[in-house]
This record gives sequence, C-alpha cells and structure tokens, in this order.
Amino acid sequence: MVLALLAACGSGSAISDLPDSSAPNQSVGQAESEVSFADVRREGCTSTTTTKVVSESVTATADGVEFSTSSPLQLELEDAIRVEVSVDNTTDQAKTVELSGLEFDWVTPPPDPSRRWYMQLFQMNSNRTEIAPGATTTFAWHIDPDGDLDERGEQPIMRPTFRVGAETASLDIRITSSNVFGDLERMGLGADAVVYGIVTDTAGATVANAEVTAYVFSLKERAAQTRTDAQGRFALCVPSSDTYENRVGNRTSAYQLATYLSVRTEGGYQFAALDVAGDSENRLDVKLDSAASRELALISELRLPTNHGWFWIRETPDGFAAVEGRHPPELRKSGSLALVDADGGLVLQATLGDECWGFDVSVSGDLAAGCHDGSITVWAADGTQKWSRSSMKSKASYARWVRFSPDGTKLLAGPLSDVAEMLDAETGRTLWGYTARPDDVTPLPEHLRNGLFSTDGSRVVLALAGGWIASLDAATGDVQWEGSYMGEFPLAMELDEDGALYAVGKSREVFAFGANGQVKWRVPIYEAVSTAAETALLDGFFIGHTVNGSLYSIDTAQAKLAWWRKLGNGDGFKEFVEASGHNSLDVDPVNGLIAHGEVIDRRDGGGSRVSIYTRSGSLLSTMYFADEREQDGETVDHQIRGVQSLAFDQSGRLGAAFGDGYLRIFEIR
Repeated sequence: MVLALLAACGSGSAISDLPDSSAPNQSVGQAESEVSFADVRREGCTSTTTTKVVSESVTATADGVEFSTSSPLQLELEDAIRVEVSVDNTTDQAKTVELSGLEFDWVTPPPDPSRRWYMQLFQMNSNRTEIAPGATTTFAWHIDPDGDLDERGEQPIMRPTFRVGAETASLDIRITSSNVFGDLERMGLGADAVVYGIVTDTAGATVANAEVTAYVFSLKERAAQTRTDAQGRFALCVPSSDTYENRVGNRTSAYQLATYLSVRTEGGYQFAALDVAGDSENRLDVKLDSAASRELALISELRLPTNHGWFWIRETPDGFAAVEGRHPPELRKSGSLALVDADGGLVLQATLGDECWGFDVSVSGDLAAGCHDGSITVWAADGTQKWSRSSMKSKASYARWVRFSPDGTKLLAGPLSDVAEMLDAETGRTLWGYTARPDDVTPLPEHLRNGLFSTDGSRVVLALAGGWIASLDAATGDVQWEGSYMGEFPLAMELDEDGALYAVGKSREVFAFGANGQVKWRVPIYEAVSTAAETALLDGFFIGHTVNGSLYSIDTAQAKLAWWRKLGNGDGFKEFVEASGHNSLDVDPVNGLIAHGEVIDRRDGGGSRVSIYTRSGSLLSTMYFADEREQDGETVDHQIRGVQSLAFDQSGRLGAAFGDGYLRIFEIR
C-alpha cells in the first residue's frame, strides 16, 4: 500500500496555509507546491459533541489473584461486544485459575426472565489457565446481543466466577445495548478532525472523481463521503481516535479505534486507517493501487439435477469435481458427486447417501467425501469407488471433514471411532486416531470441523468444534501441542511455510498461532462469521470473507487489517450484497488474484456474482448470474442461493459451483 501521511496527527499543515489552486491535472510532486486546498469543500463536518461514556471498575480477589473489568458495558457503536476480565497474579507463586461458573441474570427481570438475551456467545479461552508469579492474563467472551435491549427496557448481568485454590471470586458485569446506527449525530460521535490530500494513479497523475469514503471504526457506517475534484483533491471531516475513546468509555474495545478511509475508482482501490487526534488537520496523499481490467470469460456451463445444490468445487488433474451440500436446514435426501473435464464436459454424476460437507481431491486425482449419512468414501480419479466406511459416531455426528496428505497416500477424516482418524487412502485402514480429552472444556470438542497437513506432510493440524486446535505428528499421531482455543471452530485455516497457523471462523477474530501453538496475534473482524475458503494465504496476507458479503485482507507480518471491501451497493456493482457464498473464496498465488462470490439480495434481482480482485483489493472483473430456481418462482434462502464455492486450477482457470445446480468454468483474460 502506497500512502503518504505528510502531516502527523495533530500537527498537519492548516489547509488555508497551502498555496493557490488553479493547476490542471498533474503529478503529486507539482501539486504539493502549486495547489491550494482552501477552496476544497470539507465533507461530513458536524458540530456534534461526543457523548462521553464512563464505566466503573469492578474488581474481586481470590488467593492473591486480582480480577478486574468494567461495568456497565455500553454497546452502541458495534453490533457485538467483547467482555474482558483481566487476571493479575500478585503473588510470588504460580497460580491455577479456573472459570468455575458463568451465570446470566437481569437487573430487573423481564416478563420472561428465562429468555436468552444474546444470539451468540463465544468463549475465547480455555476454562483453566496457569499464571506465573507477577504475570497477567485475560479471560474474554465475544457476545452478539439479541436486538436492542434498551428499547425493551432490559439490562442483563453476566456473572463469571473464578476459582483459585480454595477461594472463589465473582464479578457482576451489566450490559446495555442500543443500536444507534444511521449517522454520526445519532451515534453520539463528532467529526472533529480533518483529513485532506491528493489522489494519484500509479503513474503519478492526479485522479479526478475518485470516491473517497470515511468509515467509523466498526466499518458499519459511513462517517463522510466525497469525490476528488478536477485536481484530484479531497477533504473530509472525520471522527478522531479521541472521539471514539470518549464514546466507548473506559471499557476495552476489541477493535482499533480509528476511522478507516477507502479511495476507489472503477479500476483502482486503496485503504488506510486514520489514527488522528481531535481538532487536527492531517495531510494524506493517496496513490491508487490500480490494475488493468481483466475479462472473466465463461468457457463452459453445465446444469445438473441436485437435491441440495453444489457446495464444494475442487480442482482435479483433469478438470473439476463437486459435491452437494447446503447450510441448514438439512433435507436428509441423497446428494451426488460430479466430475467434469477441463472444458466442462460431464465425466460422471454419482448418487451419494446425503449431502457432503467434507470434500477433497488428492494430487493423483482420487476423491474423498465425508457426508451426513456418516459415510467416509474414497473414489479413484475416474469415479470408481475404492472404499467406504462409517461408524455409530460418524452417523450420529455426521462425517464432516476429509483431507488428503500432500502425497495422496493418507486421508485425515472424522469422526469414525475417534473424533479424527488418519487413514490409509488406498484401503481406508486406520493408522491412528485422536479424541480430545480435556478436563477444562465444556462441552467436550467432539466434532472434527477442519484439518490440514503441513506442506511436507509431516504434521497435521486438527480443529474441533468449540475452537479446540491440536497439532500432531502425521506419521504417529503423537501430540505436539493441543488446546489452543479460538472460541469456535475455524471455517478457513492455513499453514504458512514457517509453520504458523492462521484461522478464522464464527468468533469474529483472525488468529495466528506459532509453530508451538501459542497465540501470536488476534485481529478482530467487524462482521458476523468469516466463512470458508479453498485457500486463504496470498503473499503474506490472509484473505477472508464474511457471511454479510465483505471481503478483507489481514497483513500477517504486521497483524493488522490491510483492507476491507463491503461489496455491492455501488462498490463494484449496483446490487445490494446479502451474503457471501458459503465456500466462495479462493486465491491464485501464481497470478496474485482473489476470486469471490457474492449473493445478491432478492430485492435487487437475487442470484449472485463471481468477482476477481487483485491482492490489494482492486476489482478486476465481475459477472452476474441469476438463480434459475428463483426465476422459476421458487423461494430460495440466501445460504443456498447463487455461487457457493470457487476454486482455481493450476492453469489459472476458475471453477464455480452454484446452488441451482450449475457448474461453470471461467478463464481470466
């Protein structure tokens, strides 16, 4: 990202001090000495006074360990909240701290006091931890409240209880929630800082009519928006970091308290975090990362009969393969496996017992599926079945994950007798099994939901329901480490060449774990559920997408958000994006491209788009597809509508699987 912040926060050159303005389209070097900003209108300026929020400190002590948090936690700028309890061992001895209870109560009971006041709650750590003398740790929860609690006059209490030795400590944490989205004044935010600058292209020429948008720190609302003038100039009034800190109060925020700035043209994009002080004027010159548009060329399409719609598509040595599946509700009907050649011709479609959420293709072209009828099955590259297995556990829990080793000789699958088993890929014989048996996690992590091998095949990483992660020796099953905890199982997970693990799922955080299993960093994600991907690492960046239809990139070296795009509604195309397809993300590391599938709101015609982006988030091409079930009058929920899965092959072709039974293949020209 090429961004020049020429004035530090609070010490920028005053806009009126810059010289006169009449220069034509020119380079930024010329513009700095010849262009004034005095006549550039400042967009988004308000006189709103920030509403200051203050919480009280809540503390408790057990056996020399101090627990502290804030209450009330007033949730008004985000649609989710993080509750954090700081744990400080003030003694000269190591202490074992156990979360022994988590209760929920009401300040004043509502008509139905048993009603659950949250939609989702994820615990971000294990129930038990060891704390060294003088050390500090944190217990944390991510909570999505159930609507506007204040509007109903409800105020819940969250009460964690901790045990240290023979002593216990409890904390009463009140939660308030009033969703006040819409504009800065309703949110109680002031636009007390100015950011201004010049936008140029990669050649250094100034860019007129570029869209410049400032977003509040949660990326939920626009703080201000403008377009550059004929000289490429812009000026915006934005909330400062001081404003956010006052509004959030003295509670811990999960998010970086900064305004985000995006600059966009049809062929260019740039993104930056503005950590600026109140009452400051800040110069920010933006060089767009642009690329020549590319054509997303449809070279084949084939519609096949399905009960569930296609859920996964994978590259094979000779084309693509797909299996049926859908987000709940389940149908308990037969699914199918399909093979197409490189030109999209049907090789076979074979009936399966149910939908299959687990699917993989080996380096030799063998196929494996883990399906909801409990079966784990492997086929040869031509579709001939080699073997199939099931167990009482796999039938009860569903078999939901399969992954071939890099050389294709082993298959990670589960559950069978154990939660996860390493199988001989040729025969299905169990080589070893793994079931987590922690004594500090409730409920037990009993479902294998993700898993992968290291590049050399020597190591396998398992991700179980609840966020339990373990690293094992792939040959023996010996545990290298286990119990790294991320609140919920990862839907997207990748290992880099250094053995670091990156993972994201329902709990709204991207995690990086070192080769020893220790958390390296955590980056909050601003929307619900980052969903699945074929692959996610691209040139040192972790690419993710959310159920709400946003695409984002995390800089893994700097542990921060590199860019974010909420697609549609004018960003890339006009239609409103309702969601991302469940598995509709893949990256092409050779060509530096990102493929993403967006599901369009039915009020804008429904269907979906397949879109191609650069590694820096610039949109290269997009193509719309109607969902033919909707066109036929069928009501189709977004989670099974439109494009559901995308996968690049080694030649750069892109395979796409759709909920209405279409398999499509594209070239990017």
